Amino acid sequence: MDSLRLDELSADSALIVNRLELRPGQEDFATPTTYIEEEPGIDPTKTWAKVIKKGDEVVGFVRAYFDPSHHRPELQCSLWNLTVTAPHQGPAWVALVSTPSWKKHGHRGLRPSR
Repeated sequence: MDSLRLDELSADSALIVNRLELRPGQEDFATPTTYIEEEPGIDPTKTWAKVIKKGDEVVGFVRAYFDPSHHRPELQCSLWNLTVTAPHQGPAWVALVSTPSWKKHGHRGLRPSR
């Protein structure tokens, strides 16, 4: 079984990510995954976007924001988008957060909520 890994978002992988097959009814709640809405006070250099791959197959996308000095606590470290293709939904998130790449980059500033 191939393990999940995080890879850089490219023009080619963005096209694939924007066409990921969701479960029936989920598409009603989703905008194209790689689209970004402009948010005042957000520093675009602090966003983190990765493609989730299983082997060579793109199975998802994750976008987060890390700015430990942001005046709004919810924007100091937040997960903005996690999209996983229908056949891989379920265990994908648990496997993703245990990957070395997420541990290295994704946990910056994470604190347990109270």
